[in-house]
Amino acid sequence: MKIEKQSMYYEKMSIEKRLSMDNAIKKNKVRRLVIWICLGIFISMSLLNIVSASFYSATYSYRGGSSFQFLIKHFVWFIVALLTFVATNKIPYTFYKKKSIIKLSLYTSIILLLTILIGSKIAPKFVPVINGAIGWIRVGPFSVQPAEFLKIPYIIILAKLFETGEKKDFKSIEIVGNVLPIVGLFVILILMQGDLGTVIHYGVILLFMLFVSKIPGKIIAGFVGGASIIVMTSLAYVHYLINDTQGVGYRLKRVKSYLDGLLKGEYGNDVGYQVGQSLIAMGSGGLFGKGYANGVQKYSYLPEIHTDFILASIGEEWGFTGVLLIMTLFYTVFNLSMTTAIESKDYFAKYLVAGMASLVFTQLLINSFVVTGLMPVTGIPFPIFSYGGSSLITIFAALGIVLNVNKSNLVEKYGAY
Repeated sequence: MKIEKQSMYYEKMSIEKRLSMDNAIKKNKVRRLVIWICLGIFISMSLLNIVSASFYSATYSYRGGSSFQFLIKHFVWFIVALLTFVATNKIPYTFYKKKSIIKLSLYTSIILLLTILIGSKIAPKFVPVINGAIGWIRVGPFSVQPAEFLKIPYIIILAKLFETGEKKDFKSIEIVGNVLPIVGLFVILILMQGDLGTVIHYGVILLFMLFVSKIPGKIIAGFVGGASIIVMTSLAYVHYLINDTQGVGYRLKRVKSYLDGLLKGEYGNDVGYQVGQSLIAMGSGGLFGKGYANGVQKYSYLPEIHTDFILASIGEEWGFTGVLLIMTLFYTVFNLSMTTAIESKDYFAKYLVAGMASLVFTQLLINSFVVTGLMPVTGIPFPIFSYGGSSLITIFAALGIVLNVNKSNLVEKYGAY
């Protein structure tokens, strides 16, 4: 229900309360408008970049296909994503905190992940192996990645656990003890699919939610420190102790290639080829880029540039200025989302929004680090811009939830909207 200034409710309010409410409503509407504007810019630039980055591959690599086949599919995914965005924007966030929904989210996630593992054995046509992983389900001309969609229920479950810890004043160790089994369940099932990149993203989302919790920084630092030691030790082992890579797994080769590129500037022509070409694309774009559609990496120099390495195409054609604009807009959305989380008096809403904001922003950072050679290749797409529907729909669903909480904050504070 909207508050009208002529209403009895408004007239009975004190001047201070009126000013406070008017200011809060104004900020709320501006926040919502800015996020909508950012999304509009993202959609426009994404479609333009997909046309430029994919037309050569669509024409010559996929025989009999239209030069615009990727654009058409991407446009269809955008329609589905926008419908999802509208739906999650309308559904009250309190719906997700019901015990029945939490249980449904958990059981559905387990069933979907197990279905993929079983399906890869009995129906490889529908659950194919793609780049060494089995996380995709093929439905006609489209493929979906359930592990992407499941980031939403994953965050919902974690938000409920963190809320319970806050309300019941659990000790930090108790909160961590409640959260880790759920995280472990998702991580193990996704690792069994061979999708290490998605596992990393799930872990980063958890770390972000830990940082906004009441858990002391020293405990989080110890947790992060321990994990970092394990990771760095593994990287050092790969780089210094492995000499013959013929018998080493593909992922270890990726790590070794990453370290060679980072420490020596050597990327080679095998697993490090994509990153090497990506850096050439980013560097050749300069400050303002070569101009729209004038990039050359899409001509089979950088394979599948329209997917996980779309940022390299943007850097080549739009230059540092274009990349900076996109990063600034994403940071704006992230900042406004976190402001919404901070303003939320409901613990569940706070963790829910923080989780959704981290989903988008950490995915942006991970992909950016990969494209610029600061991380091993993980297979994480660039938010909204990379070709594909699973990540796109998930991100729009997350932002719809953020806007719903943004609206609900006014209702909870003033009793109306």
